Amino acid sequence: GWFAIGAAADITPGQIRTLSYFGRELIAFRTSDDAICVLNAYCVHLGAHLGVGGRLVEDGIVCPFHGWTYNSQGQCIAIPYSDHIPERGKIHAYPTLEWAGLVILYFSPDDTAPGWTPDLPAFDPLQWTLYDSQRWTVRVHVQEIGENGLDLPHFQTVHSAGIPQMVRAEGIGQRFFISVKPEAGGRQAKYLEGIDRTLWRL
Repeated sequence: GWFAIGAAADITPGQIRTLSYFGRELIAFRTSDDAICVLNAYCVHLGAHLGVGGRLVEDGIVCPFHGWTYNSQGQCIAIPYSDHIPERGKIHAYPTLEWAGLVILYFSPDDTAPGWTPDLPAFDPLQWTLYDSQRWTVRVHVQEIGENGLDLPHFQTVHSAGIPQMVRAEGIGQRFFISVKPEAGGRQAKYLEGIDRTLWRL
């Protein structure tokens, strides 16, 4: 499925960011046209971690061990001591979207291509303000994060907040739509017309 893996602002031009998701080590960087690229972190040659000592060149990354160069699609395009590039000279590149300040990528355990793309509404920064960001390390299964979005009664006991009024909860295909209406005097009172969230299949 499609997963939001972090803030787009954390992937800065000219820098390689190392990530750990789905039980895998990944790297992320921006290409010359500012697109975000996410690849598996290990060189297919002898397994060097590209995020530890690797360097960016044009729209690719160079392995710190033997200098194999990969483009933003994960294809090896140059080996400094050989004109031959092996057929298996490729690391997995994850389909990636940048939306509303988030990095969203597609993950499948067998690295198959996505069969669908999320229908993301247009984001106009002049009409919407970006969210605040906080980080926690929690020892939970990823499914519990999605289920938390439906668990409205816990707002009262865990967050000391009123229980939002559920306006809509509907699953359609790969997506689950949630609309809630906050309490009038609460922190989110400016959203009294409702807050819409979309969860994608995990």
